[in-house]
Amino acid sequence: MRLNFTIRDCTDSNRPKVHDYVAMLRRILTQYPHAEFVFQFAPDGILSFYGEFLPDIKGIAAEMCWCVIDCDTDGYIQTGTACHTMIGVEITCRQTRTGWWADRIEEKFLIGDVPDHFYPLVTDFRPPIRTFGFHSYYLHDYLPVSRQDFAHTPDEFQRRVTNLVSKFKSGEASDCVAYFMAIAFARTPELTSRRADFTLMIIPASTNERHELRFRNFSVEFTGLLRIANGYDAITVTRDREEYKGQHYKNKTDNLHFAGAAIRGRHILLFDDLLTTGAGLSQVSRKLLACGALSVTGLFLAKTLPPEDEYDFLPVEEALSLIHI
Repeated sequence: MRLNFTIRDCTDSNRPKVHDYVAMLRRILTQYPHAEFVFQFAPDGILSFYGEFLPDIKGIAAEMCWCVIDCDTDGYIQTGTACHTMIGVEITCRQTRTGWWADRIEEKFLIGDVPDHFYPLVTDFRPPIRTFGFHSYYLHDYLPVSRQDFAHTPDEFQRRVTNLVSKFKSGEASDCVAYFMAIAFARTPELTSRRADFTLMIIPASTNERHELRFRNFSVEFTGLLRIANGYDAITVTRDREEYKGQHYKNKTDNLHFAGAAIRGRHILLFDDLLTTGAGLSQVSRKLLACGALSVTGLFLAKTLPPEDEYDFLPVEEALSLIHI
């Protein structure tokens, strides 16, 4: 069987990088001469794969710097999805005995006839919003479990968002979230143009244990993928406090220590899993600016959908238009 690659949307500027990437993948896959498989790399950073007798997909993923999102094994057949880092290029890699087999597998991908995904496969930020004077970016709208009832029944996509938020909070999805957020960052020109200037920092959780569980590994993975400065230790939890979920009038910084030397002169990319009232973003951002930060940009996995009778944050363009009225 012959290993074939088809590459689309490759530009002169990224051609050497794509060539090296394909050469590395070819070197790895030639170790499986009897396997049949199709790998579909989409420009949005999502990889779909289908293979027979391909025993070590996680080992391949580790070498190629992929993050496996889901992988179903049925006997000797494996199907699944992963995040990849070759953004903006479409690559098809296949090794099959017959062309009809590969075409059938590719057709399954095109019509979506693959196992249901546990997480939402979204790698583009929603339109940026303005929160208490700060620009913020987020991936998903989130309907809290407490408000999911007969009147507000979540659809299949929203259930996947709930899965992702829940698993991130428990420390089980930090790798996936780091990839989703890094890919979305890389696909946002107004962020990538400032990439070298940013330092990642975290809005801490209410306790040190929760903070470590959710954010330490995420910070390492996210900053490693984007090659930006990791300021995880610049804001630390000095003592545990109760959760102030949805309570914007509470002081969320009186149990935090801000390392001025690590903050001064930095452009901060400030991350949290959920944006609800914006109080955490506002309070922590103002502390950072008081410590000498040059700017603060919010970054969130999801924004909590407000009740129908409550105020929601405005998109940046709409907020700015109101300012000039």
